Amino acid sequence: MKIKAKLLFSNLIVGLIAISITVFFIYQLLVIKTLVEEETASVVQNSQLSTVSARTVENLSINLSNSVQLVILVFILGILAFIVASFLFVWNFSNRFVKPLKELKMATQEIIGGNLDRKVNVKSKDEFEDLADSFNVMTGELKVNLEEVEQKVKDRTSELEEEKAETNALLTAIGEGVIATDINTNVIFINPSAEEILGWKSEEVMGKKIYDFLKMTDEKGDFMPENERPFYLALKIGQKVESSVQKTYYYTRRSGVKFPVSISVTPVKMNGKIIGAIDIFRDIIHEKETDRAKTEFVSLASHQLRTPLSSINWFTEMLLAGDAGKLTKSQKEYLGEIQESNRRMVELISSFLNVSRIDLGTFPSVLEPCDVKEISKSVLLELSSVIKEKKMKVEEEYDKKVEKINTDSKIIRIVFQNLLSNAIKYSPENCKISVSTEKQDDDVLITVKDTGYGIPKKDQSKIFGKLFRAENIKGKETDGNGLGLYIVKSILEQIGGKIWFISEENKGTAFYVTIPILGKKHTA
Repeated sequence: MKIKAKLLFSNLIVGLIAISITVFFIYQLLVIKTLVEEETASVVQNSQLSTVSARTVENLSINLSNSVQLVILVFILGILAFIVASFLFVWNFSNRFVKPLKELKMATQEIIGGNLDRKVNVKSKDEFEDLADSFNVMTGELKVNLEEVEQKVKDRTSELEEEKAETNALLTAIGEGVIATDINTNVIFINPSAEEILGWKSEEVMGKKIYDFLKMTDEKGDFMPENERPFYLALKIGQKVESSVQKTYYYTRRSGVKFPVSISVTPVKMNGKIIGAIDIFRDIIHEKETDRAKTEFVSLASHQLRTPLSSINWFTEMLLAGDAGKLTKSQKEYLGEIQESNRRMVELISSFLNVSRIDLGTFPSVLEPCDVKEISKSVLLELSSVIKEKKMKVEEEYDKKVEKINTDSKIIRIVFQNLLSNAIKYSPENCKISVSTEKQDDDVLITVKDTGYGIPKKDQSKIFGKLFRAENIKGKETDGNGLGLYIVKSILEQIGGKIWFISEENKGTAFYVTIPILGKKHTA
């Protein structure tokens, strides 16, 4: 309000001066008009009707000239007075309004530069002074708040440094190798265990891309492309990636020696954005050696067991045929149970042998032209008695475009035997089973569906593991060893095939298998 009053007062003064000059100028004009009128009247009275004396005209001209000069002089003086008044007004405005604003601007710039002790010095006894006082109070509070924030930052920094030291100590002491990278796979951390396992020093790999010094190969010694490595996949999909139990991958030491590893790569996220990844790995060569020893033992034991089991089956058939004399009804039933148990034992031993061959890398596969449709029908014929017993309906649909494909017929038979027997085993009576083939580009897609018990969601990730059986069928079907799907997946990979499934508990399962028409696909 004080500033507004001052502005009004200044405007009033200037306005009064302008009005005064205008009034004075009008007054002078009126005076001139009066003089002219008086002179004219005098001339008219003292002159003849026809002529005017020269002297009278001269006096009139002089009076007019003097009056005009006076008016001009007064006008000039009025202009000068107006200019002086305007100057005084501008000067007053500058002192009262511009100067405090300049002071505020300078103080603001200094405070922005970090000088929080700067005070605004304005003594105008108006709103500018009130604004300066408020500004100084604000600056003081800002300084206090900043000091508090700085202290909190120091305390938090100290806590983070302690946490970092604890984390580094933990990562340093851990037995597994740990390598951390940024989003561009540049190494930002490597722990002592990783240095010892790989033979590289921290200063030699820091800042380098992990692919430049850490080579990765598969079981056959082929280098893994970058887009198939766990680091790439973890950064791409944003989820944890682990090495499969069915496959073994190898890292290469600095010396060139390869060793099997168990790998777990986890992406690092901040505010929902992936900023890097951490690879935790360990050398599993001793575990592999132990597994190999166990596998060789199982293989040897299985081979040794096959001979007596074959003998038991042979003698059981002889007894059932009456070669040792006529049997009673109960004796035949007992021998039938022995023969069935022996059959299951033979199947189990055969599965053990297949698993040991797969693990040892000695499972044979011979690529030759074979008819998928004929193999499927042959397996269904073998299972026809069980299908009839459970009153099941079987639907078959074979693509006419699929004729003979170049693959291992023995492996295809094992695939059909496992998938179809599982569909029968794990479905109640009066259910439907369907089998179909379809040509898809360079592959054959085999589909086996059932409307049986299905696979619980919590068990689906383990279904291709060794000796695994889902919880929902353990009490319903005891005939099974949990090796079939492991064998199927492993031998399919051997010929370049794939297997996956879709299942819902109590609604059924659909297994899908793809097999290359022209034989195994080789990857670079």
